[in-house]
Amino acid sequence: MTKGILKMKKAISFFLVVSLLITMLYGSILTVHSSASTPIAVMIEEGGFSSSNTTGDSGTTLLWSKGTTDIDSGTIRFTNTARQAGAVVKRNQVKLTDGFSTYFKIYFSSNADGIAFLLYKADEPKLGDYGGALGYADADADDGVDKAIGNSIVVEFDTWNNYEGLDGQSWQSNWNNHVGIMFEGNAKHSTQSDSGNAVSLSAGLQGNYINAWVDYDGSIITVTYGTSATRSEGTTLTRAIQADDNVPLAGDDVYIGFTSSTGDNVTTHKLLKWYFMDT
Repeated sequence: MTKGILKMKKAISFFLVVSLLITMLYGSILTVHSSASTPIAVMIEEGGFSSSNTTGDSGTTLLWSKGTTDIDSGTIRFTNTARQAGAVVKRNQVKLTDGFSTYFKIYFSSNADGIAFLLYKADEPKLGDYGGALGYADADADDGVDKAIGNSIVVEFDTWNNYEGLDGQSWQSNWNNHVGIMFEGNAKHSTQSDSGNAVSLSAGLQGNYINAWVDYDGSIITVTYGTSATRSEGTTLTRAIQADDNVPLAGDDVYIGFTSSTGDNVTTHKLLKWYFMDT
């Protein structure tokens, strides 16, 4: 009888944990179903990042850090001074079937340049240029070295308008805080096809903690973000994949994670929590 009660308590505890994760990721509506083999690829609560789950090239932990990324009081700190670039990805690649859903909380102490969530096909984790490249794009097309992370889907949280180069827009103050869905490691909005509904201006990123939810069903990327931890109170943008887009598709093995960078301004960029569920 005692063993039976213990088994029942364990089952109830597991159900409550899964229910809490589903609530955080999707609110009251579950949009995709998780794989039976790996229902939760990443589940790190606020204050939970440490050397036991995040290490560099020589490590074997869940997460793989690159560049200037470091652990700071239980958070991932990508940058804390000028001209830096950092990244963190899940060390083992994820195979896309029907898509994925993810939730994360990020922080921007000031402006310039931002944080990007991305997934991409590659043999090993990559890190692009610093500054307006946000750690995923190529800031200098004339140096003969392409540092852009191609074959990728990127959600950028951009706090600086690089209007003379990367963002590719005429100067407007509301571009200093924008969220965009970008493809193929290209940070220039003016060259992105089908991006009309994929950019949100005046996003209020600078100096704030931002909660974000990203869903991908194999054909449409949906992003919701805001300062509130309640998804229904956020701003939503979407982008559909076109036939000629060079992006990860169903069946592909991909790296998932984040990049971030600064230019001449000093900003601390942090990742505070992260849940990821592939399908």
